[in-house]
Amino acid sequence: MIKTFMCLIVVFAVWTGCTKTDPVQRRVAMKAASAKAENMQVTASQSLYRVLPAVNFALNKVVDIKDLSTADSAEVWQWDWLNYPSQKWKAEKISGSFYRLINSLSGKALTARNNIAGNTLVQATYSGNPGQYWKLGTSAQAGYYTLLNQNGLAMALQSNSGSNGTAFIADSKSNAATQRFVVQRIFNNPLRSS
Repeated sequence: MIKTFMCLIVVFAVWTGCTKTDPVQRRVAMKAASAKAENMQVTASQSLYRVLPAVNFALNKVVDIKDLSTADSAEVWQWDWLNYPSQKWKAEKISGSFYRLINSLSGKALTARNNIAGNTLVQATYSGNPGQYWKLGTSAQAGYYTLLNQNGLAMALQSNSGSNGTAFIADSKSNAATQRFVVQRIFNNPLRSS
């Protein structure tokens, strides 16, 4: 066990270039690591994100699709982070600061149904509906964001509950705690399959 641990430390030190004390050698090692990362051809459009409601950030709750559904009109709800594809989102730029948020499992877009405040958010086939255009807005609390659609409605947790299955709704922008989110890029480790 100790031998394995020491071996891991040595591999980590070599991999990160920590054994190189000369600044020139460090730069060469960093450039080599950057080139290796570029060869993986991971672009921002391929990046996956998880979205966490700020009120339940400590509980590790995320935006998820109800019952792992791939159907149109499946509701969007809060659930424990389990690293499921239904909990991962791809941001695809549409125009200006607006993106469509595409669910990794279904390939469907986050949608404010009928663009009416109070309606549950769903996933739907992308159609260019303004309820499918989303942008990050600033929040009253540093480090958190609001998600606003093209009609000015904000994504919000229906209640301040930490329970699994709590729905997300479209709501009038108010900077309420239920409208604040953390958006985290998910690191896909090429050395480990998930």
